[in-house]
Amino acid sequence: MKKKLLLLIFATFALTLHATQVIDLNTGQIVNNVKPLAPEKTVEKCENGLIAAAQDKEYKTGHFYYKICTNTNEWISTDGQYAELTRISPEDLCYTNEDVIVPSKIEIEGSTYDVRAVNMNSFNWMSKGQKLRLPSSIRDIFRDIKPNENIDESLFPNITITFPSDSIEYIGAYGLANTHPAYLSSNSFTSLKAIETNAFNNSGFKGIYIGKYLQFVASDAFHHGSPSYISFSNNKGCAKTFSSHSFNECNITELAFPEANVLTIEESAVTQCPALECVYFPALASISMDNIINNGQPIYMLSDNPSLKEIICKGNNPPEIILPGNNIRLNFHITDNEDMCILKVPEGYEQAYRDHPIWGKFNTIVPYEETMSLKHVDNYVYRITKSASNFYSFDTAQAELIGNDFNEEYPSEEIIIPNQITVNSISYPVGGVRLEAFSWIKKYQKLTLPSSVKVISNYNLMPFEGAIEFPESVESLEGDLFADATIKTDLYLPKIKHITWRVFNNSNVEKIILGASLSLIGSYAFGYSSLKEITFEEGEQNTLQLSSSSFSAVNNIKELKIPKRNKLSISDGFVSSCDNLERVVFPDVNEIDCTSSACHDLAMIRRPCGILIVNCPNFKDVVCLGSVPPEIIGIDDNATYEYDNHTGFWITDNMDRCILKVPAGSEQAYRNHPIWGKFKTILGFENGDYTSISSVPSADSNDAAPAYYNLQGIKVSNPAKGQLYIRTTGSKAEKVIF
Repeated sequence: MKKKLLLLIFATFALTLHATQVIDLNTGQIVNNVKPLAPEKTVEKCENGLIAAAQDKEYKTGHFYYKICTNTNEWISTDGQYAELTRISPEDLCYTNEDVIVPSKIEIEGSTYDVRAVNMNSFNWMSKGQKLRLPSSIRDIFRDIKPNENIDESLFPNITITFPSDSIEYIGAYGLANTHPAYLSSNSFTSLKAIETNAFNNSGFKGIYIGKYLQFVASDAFHHGSPSYISFSNNKGCAKTFSSHSFNECNITELAFPEANVLTIEESAVTQCPALECVYFPALASISMDNIINNGQPIYMLSDNPSLKEIICKGNNPPEIILPGNNIRLNFHITDNEDMCILKVPEGYEQAYRDHPIWGKFNTIVPYEETMSLKHVDNYVYRITKSASNFYSFDTAQAELIGNDFNEEYPSEEIIIPNQITVNSISYPVGGVRLEAFSWIKKYQKLTLPSSVKVISNYNLMPFEGAIEFPESVESLEGDLFADATIKTDLYLPKIKHITWRVFNNSNVEKIILGASLSLIGSYAFGYSSLKEITFEEGEQNTLQLSSSSFSAVNNIKELKIPKRNKLSISDGFVSSCDNLERVVFPDVNEIDCTSSACHDLAMIRRPCGILIVNCPNFKDVVCLGSVPPEIIGIDDNATYEYDNHTGFWITDNMDRCILKVPAGSEQAYRNHPIWGKFKTILGFENGDYTSISSVPSADSNDAAPAYYNLQGIKVSNPAKGQLYIRTTGSKAEKVIF
């Protein structure tokens, strides 16, 4: 009875707390400024949660169970015993929907222990929107996976995980598997020593930086991972091992093995990476090979990487490959496509590599230029490259800032990135910056980018909270650059060429002016944003591609005017679910390429195969500025379908209600067109003033009931007597005084 009374008192107290407080589940103390714990809820939704079986020497503190560990994990820095969080009490599951805070210290039987390790399965009951905060004392992140047990891919359903990436020394099996980068606090692991199997399995990191202390990478550590780059710091005083299949089905585009006292790379350490183009080997005297299965079949260090184009060795002398056993050299290869892959080596040392029994197996050995190699300058990591992304290439080798290696505190003052860096007496302009290198930046902290920068990207889905000084030199915006970000000024980007996927998604940008060189707006580039006005500078000699959902749920925009281009490509649904959009203006062009319309993906069923403007409830009119209807191309190769391609393609999903406005005198030409003629009402305007209607053609059909429009083309339900209107009857339109 006393226990129940105490619980009731506590619950009553909790309900009186301020709505922005949070309760530490281990101490019951109120911390920070978030909501209090809700009254205890049923465990219904957690019945299928993974509850670890009770273990010997477990201690319960608050809602969590701990065990006291001795310093048996060789990777964790401790000075004796420490606490490992093993599980949550089953009766406490679903106790709260609020933030969960793991303490840095606990007290058990009069002794205080640092919480150094945490079993992430302890939090499989958490739901979308919750936050998990791990303390700076944490060194070890793991999941307690039993033999033959499948990892729960539903774990961490969009919960925000704040963890001390700079203090993490060990990521155990599946430790960060299936995590989404939008809900992780960092992609920088400066103290990491070991990465166990599947640690980053199916994780959403777009880039990972790993510091100089790394010693061991297990098999499948990055299995199905999505990072386009993984940067390793060099450390000549440290041994490093990359196990077989360390990089298995990973999305990396390049990989640079780090310098080390002893570098061990096991058989097929890098395999089945479809996007991998380049691999770097450091200047080392030798590379060790372990765990080779000598069954008479060819043995490869790198295998089944179909896009691998070049391997670069930085050392003047070929690294010796130390192989276990005898007579393996003849059957050992660096890669399984030595006939197609180019080996690049320092100029003047090509013959030394040709004469080597292993490196000499490459068909093509040429000198390399200083490109795509990673350099560390003033606590930042740069990549020297001519190719900044899939969308952009530099004319000459330039530096792209991709990460940082701050080992201590991050700078708190304004951050100024230089126009160039110098490496080996060679200066490289800073042409690219990845904002994930600044995931640690404080809210409103100023970041000034150089006038040399051409490409700005952000691939880790973390909202950028700093105040950025935006140079007009930028030509390509990529990744989730400003997704969910606060933009405090109108943007003018006169040299912009690319705005890729989700760049301004859910941002508060309201006004933007884009230059004549713009060639791409990617899917959801402005999706869910606060955009009110977008202006395109004319560039008739250029091309422009508007991707599907480029403007999706942009609810503040009323008019979208598409610029004139030499080639205009528009995907179906490029405008969708814009609640207040009233008008889309098409330029005077000969044709619109709709090759990417959905009609190519349809089975032989009778439904629309492409709609450019979809689900905009207040959409009133489409304007075409050309006197000749633009041809819709790219949909004429679906003749095998049951219906004619023109029958299946639509400009908008409300062509029966929406008015098509065209230059006066061209109305009939539009009526006769198989696609533009689907509009029920087609009216003319003069002198380029499409906001009003000045010219009305005649037509023969009088079948339908009359409808009335004012001279601005807006339908009028109750026309006023004595006023001038446009009256349509079927396809006939005329000016009348009501």
